[in-house]
Amino acid sequence: MVNILNPYGPPGSPSSFAPPLQFNARLRYQWVMSSLNLFAQAGVTHTAHSFTQSGSNPVLSAGSSISTNQLRFENPPYTLYDVSCGVTKQAWSVELYALNLTNVIKSTFTSDAQFSLQENITRPRVLGVKIGYKL
Repeated sequence: MVNILNPYGPPGSPSSFAPPLQFNARLRYQWVMSSLNLFAQAGVTHTAHSFTQSGSNPVLSAGSSISTNQLRFENPPYTLYDVSCGVTKQAWSVELYALNLTNVIKSTFTSDAQFSLQENITRPRVLGVKIGYKL
């Protein structure tokens, strides 16, 4: 009889890319001052740690001898903050924004499937201005 391992790992082990906690929230305040429509907005996105493979694959740890290229990496938790404010008057609008305000750089995916370590990271801080005109 051949013993076959469960490809999803032992019962109760974490699933791949399934953080135990993940949420986002956004708060927006709008008001009118004279003939200007103004707004201010803030948002937060949080993702707890997660694993890149199921529980049946070994976890990469210092000093271990691993003989597979199907390593199970742990993605770190991260929290991103976004803010924006803007004004509109008649057909014109202007918005200032900052995405990933605290410039958190964390891995969202790690793999060694091509025999070298590859990581996808969070987008770095982005500051910008949007100017619009409605015809």
